[in-house]
Amino acid sequence: MGVDFHWIGTTISSGSSHNGFGKIVSFPSVPAGFPAAGTILETLYQYEYMVAEGGSEVYVTPLDAYYPSQTVTIDRLANGSGGSYLDWNNERDAAYKTNGTLIYTNASAGTGYIAIAELGGGDYEAYSYTSISYFHDGGGSYYTYYNGIVYTAAGYYYGGDGTSFTTGSAVEVPSGSGNYFDDKTADEMAATADGSGGYTWSAYNVQFYSNGTFIYNDGTSDWYWDGSGGFRDYP
Repeated sequence: MGVDFHWIGTTISSGSSHNGFGKIVSFPSVPAGFPAAGTILETLYQYEYMVAEGGSEVYVTPLDAYYPSQTVTIDRLANGSGGSYLDWNNERDAAYKTNGTLIYTNASAGTGYIAIAELGGGDYEAYSYTSISYFHDGGGSYYTYYNGIVYTAAGYYYGGDGTSFTTGSAVEVPSGSGNYFDDKTADEMAATADGSGGYTWSAYNVQFYSNGTFIYNDGTSDWYWDGSGGFRDYP
């Protein structure tokens, strides 16, 4: 028996038998082994919730850019012909990306500055860094982390007011006289780095008066500092 029909998988073909037994019809063929359309192939957890599909985003100010800030649980479905697609009509468990999830790393090195009010503001170098990373904070915002950071060393001199003054402990000179004098001197009040990216405003270069520095005359004797906070009546 001969049959005339066409092997085209997506059409219906027919022919006539040569011995009078009527028509033979071939129906559309379905590729073997492909899951049926709509079959769940996998479930993806903490998948990025695309903004175009309704997810929220965070604006990272230093980068002047927006980034998706949520994740969802979503299914990947078969399309019936060997392909797949994400079922955005049934996403679930939307949540902000967890704290510490990396957004972006800017690989450019740079310098951080502080303003020192006592010196009129201005930009003073507080630290250097090799790069900056931005992370989700778990609540829809972000935070910044400086990589390879090196702070300006503690004690680094930023500047001062230029006015020296006496300080330290009040010492009675001589004992029993009732006359008291500070035993130290400071060059000025100044800003110095604290080693952690900030500064302190305090007496700068504080030290005992040098040996032989005149204190005063009590009407009987001249009195001098001895360089260690003590005093004597000769230079």
